Amino acid sequence: MNYGFIYCLTNRWMPGICKIGFTDRSPSQRCKELSASTSVPEWFNIEFYVETEGAHLVEREIHAAFDAVRVNQGREFFSCQPAEVYHWLMQNADFSTSFLDGDCSFELNKLIDAHIAARQAISKASSEVGDSDMARARNIKPALFKNEILGVADPLLTLLFEGLWLLADREGRLEDRPMRIKAEIFPYREGINIDQMLDWLDANDFIIRYSVDGKHYIQIDNFTKHQNPHKNEPSSEIPSVSDGCVRSEKIGTSSEKIGSAPADSLSTDSLNLIPDPLSAQAQEVGPSTEELFDRFWNLYPRKVGKDKASKSWAKLKVDSGLFAKITTGLAAQVASHDWRKDGGQYIPHPTTWLNGKRWQDEVRLPDNVHHLPTSKHHDFAERDYTAGLIEREDGTHGF
Repeated sequence: MNYGFIYCLTNRWMPGICKIGFTDRSPSQRCKELSASTSVPEWFNIEFYVETEGAHLVEREIHAAFDAVRVNQGREFFSCQPAEVYHWLMQNADFSTSFLDGDCSFELNKLIDAHIAARQAISKASSEVGDSDMARARNIKPALFKNEILGVADPLLTLLFEGLWLLADREGRLEDRPMRIKAEIFPYREGINIDQMLDWLDANDFIIRYSVDGKHYIQIDNFTKHQNPHKNEPSSEIPSVSDGCVRSEKIGTSSEKIGSAPADSLSTDSLNLIPDPLSAQAQEVGPSTEELFDRFWNLYPRKVGKDKASKSWAKLKVDSGLFAKITTGLAAQVASHDWRKDGGQYIPHPTTWLNGKRWQDEVRLPDNVHHLPTSKHHDFAERDYTAGLIEREDGTHGF
């Protein structure tokens, strides 16, 4: 079996993207060939390469291992970090020689060491506590996809909501740790703010963020009503919402105990997994305009001019229905490229945003999504293709 090289290339104009390939020639020569193309903005940089036996088979295996983050099935580009690729090779391939680029070897090795340490910590924790800290299997009901609030919001909010079910214990409780939640549910996705997304779920009554004795927790609303935890799943060690807790200061509303009806996830009359915002109880006792503004203020990323924003809010006479539209539009714009670029300096002042009813704005597509150009070739039917030609006796034309 022949030896070859597995290489990992990056390009500073394609952040977060790695090209993983195989060559039986010099990796530097292969890098020059790829960089010479006019279709790439700048030369590629070799992050590392390793020499291994049967490199073309190793390439096939590593592509399969990273298939979930492959940018395009017809291309060898993957949304991952070089350390992840290198660590996979350390575990799954035998290589005799390797190269790490001098400019990035220090940072790359730190990432590799951290990756290995994390794996070891997870393995140790799993051996000590069994499956109690691991994600659980949960039920998804058809009504989830018909929920009117989630249905028009950013799809990532639905994914986050579902992911919380897997992390929660048998009572629907989990620790409120946004960084850890992101690592569990969105390990490969960058540029999202889990804390703000949790605030949105809280503001729309899908979860409750609360604290007991200075520690922060999350309660999933109506969890025990719609889930059937395994009989061997351990009891919750997290205090309930009613155990002397205070509601998260980010929301500023009073807490209430979550219902504890028996699990009925298999019954036909319990398909409404999400609390109905139009229920009679919600209509009878709704949050005040001031409470809704506090929720909005905690969700809005640019906190300037609160007094002016409060006055603009009062003029809008926001009720629960309008609040849902405002937060839905806000969630989409918070995740947009325009609001995330350059550290968020282009996010409008909240007063300007409210006065202009900017929650109705359509979110612009990311810069890497291109519309097809308008064709210059048109009006064929109106063209005179006989102009300047001589008509022959048989009806044809020529010069």
